[in-house]
Amino acid sequence: MPGIFFRPQTLESIARKSLSEYDTAYLGRPPGPVPIETIIEKVYGLSIEYKYLTNDGRELGRMIYDDGIDIF
Repeated sequence: MPGIFFRPQTLESIARKSLSEYDTAYLGRPPGPVPIETIIEKVYGLSIEYKYLTNDGRELGRMIYDDGIDIF
């Protein structure tokens, strides 16, 4: 499966748009922690579920879509 790549300027633009939709105060201050989980839920309307994927902790993440397809 081919990867999707974005230019750094595009990623910067996406990040600035997401921050401005959440709270414009994040744009005018020095770099620091950003509540990414809150932004994902409030700006994009997505829910985050945390689950153990394996008993030994060797798998750190997996994307599972509504149609049941998962990406390893």
